[in-house]
Amino acid sequence: MSTSKERARAQQGPRTSSRKSARPAPTAEKKTVRGAFHQPTGRDYVKKMTVEIDRELHAELKVIAAQKGMTIREIVSNYLEEYVRNNK
Repeated sequence: MSTSKERARAQQGPRTSSRKSARPAPTAEKKTVRGAFHQPTGRDYVKKMTVEIDRELHAELKVIAAQKGMTIREIVSNYLEEYVRNNK
Protein backbone atom coordinates (compact mmCIF):
# COMPACT_ATOMS: atom_id res chain seq x y z
CA MET A 1 0.00 0.00 0.00
CA SER A 2 1.43 3.41 -0.92
CA THR A 3 1.46 6.45 1.30
CA SER A 4 -0.29 9.68 0.46
CA LYS A 5 3.09 11.35 -0.22
CA GLU A 6 3.98 8.66 -2.75
CA ARG A 7 0.62 9.06 -4.48
CA ALA A 8 1.05 12.85 -4.60
CA ARG A 9 4.55 12.52 -6.11
CA ALA A 10 3.21 10.15 -8.76
CA GLN A 11 0.55 12.69 -9.77
CA GLN A 12 3.08 15.53 -10.14
CA GLY A 13 4.76 14.02 -13.19
CA PRO A 14 8.43 14.28 -14.15
CA ARG A 15 10.61 17.19 -13.11
CA THR A 16 11.38 19.63 -15.93
CA SER A 17 14.94 20.47 -14.94
CA SER A 18 17.66 18.10 -13.84
CA ARG A 19 20.20 20.78 -12.88
CA LYS A 20 20.42 22.15 -9.38
CA SER A 21 18.71 25.39 -8.50
CA ALA A 22 20.74 28.49 -7.68
CA ARG A 23 18.51 29.12 -4.67
CA PRO A 24 19.82 28.08 -1.28
CA ALA A 25 18.08 25.15 0.33
CA PRO A 26 15.26 26.25 2.63
CA THR A 27 15.95 25.94 6.30
CA ALA A 28 14.25 23.07 8.02
CA GLU A 29 11.13 24.58 9.53
CA LYS A 30 9.05 22.55 11.91
CA LYS A 31 5.55 22.59 10.51
CA THR A 32 2.57 21.91 12.71
CA VAL A 33 -1.12 21.57 12.08
CA ARG A 34 -1.74 24.74 14.09
CA GLY A 35 0.89 26.57 12.01
CA ALA A 36 -0.79 25.49 8.78
CA PHE A 37 -3.99 27.25 9.80
CA HIS A 38 -2.32 30.30 11.37
CA GLN A 39 -3.29 33.47 9.57
CA PRO A 40 -0.56 36.03 10.16
CA THR A 41 -1.86 39.41 11.19
CA GLY A 42 -0.40 42.57 12.63
CA ARG A 43 -1.73 41.33 15.94
CA ASP A 44 0.40 38.27 16.60
CA TYR A 45 -0.66 38.08 20.23
CA VAL A 46 -4.43 38.00 19.75
CA LYS A 47 -6.48 35.19 21.26
CA LYS A 48 -9.76 34.19 19.66
CA MET A 49 -12.79 33.92 21.93
CA THR A 50 -16.34 32.73 21.25
CA VAL A 51 -19.22 34.38 23.09
CA GLU A 52 -22.87 33.44 22.84
CA ILE A 53 -25.31 36.36 23.01
CA ASP A 54 -29.00 36.86 22.37
CA ARG A 55 -29.94 37.12 18.69
CA GLU A 56 -31.74 40.47 19.11
CA LEU A 57 -28.82 41.93 21.06
CA HIS A 58 -26.44 40.88 18.29
CA ALA A 59 -28.65 42.51 15.65
CA GLU A 60 -28.78 45.77 17.62
CA LEU A 61 -25.04 45.71 18.20
CA LYS A 62 -24.45 45.14 14.50
CA VAL A 63 -26.58 48.18 13.60
CA ILE A 64 -24.80 50.38 16.15
CA ALA A 65 -21.39 49.22 14.90
CA ALA A 66 -22.34 50.04 11.30
CA GLN A 67 -23.63 53.48 12.29
CA LYS A 68 -20.38 54.26 14.10
CA GLY A 69 -18.21 52.83 11.32
CA MET A 70 -16.75 50.22 13.65
CA THR A 71 -16.75 46.45 13.84
CA ILE A 72 -18.35 44.45 16.61
CA ARG A 73 -14.87 43.17 17.42
CA GLU A 74 -13.62 46.73 17.99
CA ILE A 75 -16.57 47.61 20.22
CA VAL A 76 -16.23 44.47 22.34
CA SER A 77 -12.45 44.82 22.55
CA ASN A 78 -12.73 48.45 23.69
CA TYR A 79 -15.23 47.59 26.42
CA LEU A 80 -13.19 44.61 27.61
CA GLU A 81 -10.01 46.71 27.79
CA GLU A 82 -11.91 49.36 29.79
CA TYR A 83 -13.34 46.69 32.11
CA VAL A 84 -9.93 45.19 32.80
CA ARG A 85 -8.38 48.64 33.40
CA ASN A 86 -11.11 49.55 35.90
CA ASN A 87 -10.95 46.22 37.73
CA LYS A 88 -7.23 45.70 38.25
